Amino acid sequence: MSRPSNYKTILCAKYAEGFCPYGKDCNFAHGKNDQRSKYHPYPEFFEDRVANNDLLLKRLTELEQENQALRENQLKLEKAWKDSIHERKKLYQLILSQKTKEKLGGAKLAEEDFKGQPGDPC
Repeated sequence: MSRPSNYKTILCAKYAEGFCPYGKDCNFAHGKNDQRSKYHPYPEFFEDRVANNDLLLKRLTELEQENQALRENQLKLEKAWKDSIHERKKLYQLILSQKTKEKLGGAKLAEEDFKGQPGDPC
């Protein structure tokens, strides 16, 4: 059975007179120590909620940190991938250049052929 919203928020008149026939099952407070706040009829419920919220907030913070680390790793991988594409393009151009030189007279690759040209997008 659910408790009324004003459970134990008001002092029991019968208890104050000396005897309450309901005893522990009474919906009214039997003394100031038994009385609950009108704003929070079940303070232990709210204390548990606050503790749970603190745990959830801590876990959320941990997940956000993990997410940030994953994002940073993703950006590093994307950069490495773009760099590898750039290097593959340069290698492909070098191979084409070598084949062209071989067709034109058997020239060997010079060290300068391995270096990118200034302003070269690849």
